Amino acid sequence: MALQLIISAGFDDSIPDEAGLRWVFFLLIFFGLVVFAVLVGFVTDSVSQFMNSLAVGRTKVAESSHTLILGWNEATLRCIVQISFLRRQYQILNEVNSYYILYYFPMLRPLADFLGLLERPSTSLANNDIVIMTDTISKEEMHILLEHTLSERGISPNRTKLGQNIICRIGDPTNVNDLIRVGARRAAAILVMMTEQDQEEEDESDGKIFNGATLRCALALRHVLFTNPYSPTVDVHPDLRIVLQMTSPSAYVDAACFEHPDGRDVIIPMDLSVFLNSLMFSCAAQPGLSQIILSILDFEGSAIRRRKAKNLRSGPEDEYGYCVGKTFGEMRREFSTAVFIGIIRPGMARDEIASAGFGLCPDPQTVIEEEDMLIFIGPKSSPVHSHDMVETFRGYVETAKQVIAHNPQIAKNRDDHEGDHGKVKSNILICGWRSVWEENPKRLHKRLLEIVSQRLLGSTVTFLNGVDYDKFTEMMVECGMRRTPNNANKSWRVYELHSPYEGIFVRHIQGDSALPEVLEPVINDNTIHTAIVLGTQANIRLRGRSRDTRVLNIMLLLRKLWNVKHEGVPMHIVGENSEDMTAKLALAPQRSKRKSQN
Repeated sequence: MALQLIISAGFDDSIPDEAGLRWVFFLLIFFGLVVFAVLVGFVTDSVSQFMNSLAVGRTKVAESSHTLILGWNEATLRCIVQISFLRRQYQILNEVNSYYILYYFPMLRPLADFLGLLERPSTSLANNDIVIMTDTISKEEMHILLEHTLSERGISPNRTKLGQNIICRIGDPTNVNDLIRVGARRAAAILVMMTEQDQEEEDESDGKIFNGATLRCALALRHVLFTNPYSPTVDVHPDLRIVLQMTSPSAYVDAACFEHPDGRDVIIPMDLSVFLNSLMFSCAAQPGLSQIILSILDFEGSAIRRRKAKNLRSGPEDEYGYCVGKTFGEMRREFSTAVFIGIIRPGMARDEIASAGFGLCPDPQTVIEEEDMLIFIGPKSSPVHSHDMVETFRGYVETAKQVIAHNPQIAKNRDDHEGDHGKVKSNILICGWRSVWEENPKRLHKRLLEIVSQRLLGSTVTFLNGVDYDKFTEMMVECGMRRTPNNANKSWRVYELHSPYEGIFVRHIQGDSALPEVLEPVINDNTIHTAIVLGTQANIRLRGRSRDTRVLNIMLLLRKLWNVKHEGVPMHIVGENSEDMTAKLALAPQRSKRKSQN
């Protein structure tokens, strides 16, 4: 009878009018409301939990062939910006070919990709989304930082949209379950940026464990990839590569690495301390080199890029893979807006690359195969091909031969000045210290050779740091140098380099370069042509922002002392930075010139 009353949606005369039935109806309505309220509460709670999980960033990622960034440090934002530049260039290329249809209707891109109407990307980073996972900051904080950074660099949200093309998730990069949740087994490129956690592990272990979090993350990735195949028929993603950002050398990191089924290395450890030190000392040895290197490492303009040979357009018909089977020398003459500088064959052992004619500045007679990586410098990832450039290059060669034939003094001068060509006599000051040099003095020796190889006899390299004199002497002796018997200044120790750099001296001063009373005598008593300012010190550990502040203080002090001395000899200063803004603050901007109004 209750069902009949509900269905009829009104009063029914056929129902007996008895008191007991009235109570039955009342109880039905009361408990029905209670049950309905409970059900509504369950639904509301489940929806609320789902929305909270979306806000927190703990939901599963359903991406495939994406770029996965694990961890968060001071370089993460810069990395995402560079990937966004790659995405923008690739999308602009396809938008021009499609008369901007894909720009105004981005939902058509998957269809165009399925139909094969899009240009082949040079790398998976250019046409796939980015997934970031960390447990050091919240998803909201990541979104705020990314939004400000992308807007500052002029990256349009129509091409790289936060929340759709850049997906942020909260999780532990060393946890297997969290790696599965962000689709690590389906990722095409994985970048491990766990340097801050590495620093915490090193501090907690009293300096005994280096790269602890990075290596643990690498082991977790290896477990996920080995136990969760990419597809039922393919064990590992065909294009998978994992890059480990490391700040300290590791003697056993190769034990965690493994090879792809095609023979190439999947895990690529990158010891940034080696790269950074080599870059700084090379730039100090050759003024102006820093601007060139920084410009070609930025995807915003002309930069170092690579493309598979089978995806490179060339030949009279501008077809894919035309260069396959031809030599590297023949291929590089067909492009007008790209300079090809190298070739890499996947799966080749690193110690065989140079001897086999590969790498940078390869053998021009190297025959190109389909999977070879062609390295070039250009403004776009798709170099502009012009088959007419072949004849143009031949004209260049003929002109060069004529110049040499009519100017025999060119070859004579080259032979007369061989070995000393381009070298200068100058003094270099190095402020700061790397702790890795104490553990491995040979690395310090390599950095010194990078400088003195471009210096004439009589040049000096002065170290100003907190290293003990006796410890520094032990390292110099291990590097093959000898201490000079007599010193004009008792507070300094001087060492002479070995052959063939005899006559070039290394000086060591113990002290803090940030103190005016320590740095002032060095500048006043010597002519310093180049200064290298390091943020790291001996026996003192600072975070990135504090290191940058120290570098800025030392650079200001150097500028002050140089102005007071008024020697007239320019000083070239090379400094390191952890944050992008530090580089802008270190260089004095051009003052805006306003026209005076009458």
